[in-house]
Amino acid sequence: MINVAAPGYFKPPKRRTISVDEVRGYAQVIVRDTAQSADKVSLFVIPGARHWKVSDLTTKKELLLAGLGWGRMPVHVISEELESGCLIPIRVEGLPVNTEADMLAIRIVGRAVGPIGARIWQEFTAGQDQS
Repeated sequence: MINVAAPGYFKPPKRRTISVDEVRGYAQVIVRDTAQSADKVSLFVIPGARHWKVSDLTTKKELLLAGLGWGRMPVHVISEELESGCLIPIRVEGLPVNTEADMLAIRIVGRAVGPIGARIWQEFTAGQDQS
């Protein structure tokens, strides 16, 4: 994950770390948390800033490309846009420049899944211990 914005989104263009106070004047695009838990954690969200809440990364990417906000995106989703300069990395005070996270897949043993679910699980676990 990396912080990005369209070139020229921050005025004047920033070549340094953007302070939390400055960034509050701009819209942060975030994917809506659909967790049902009362203990929702808002990682990398600037408190008190304006937010666009979207339901998926595709919509988030389109808003960023249109210059309507800034946000964190998986590098593999925006690699072409970074290479072409349509999106640029930004530094925001208090936020890591980039982060890594493990992705996990979990299933309930003994619970029936359909053919597509079975195929997906087979792909995830190919060559691994399936305990």
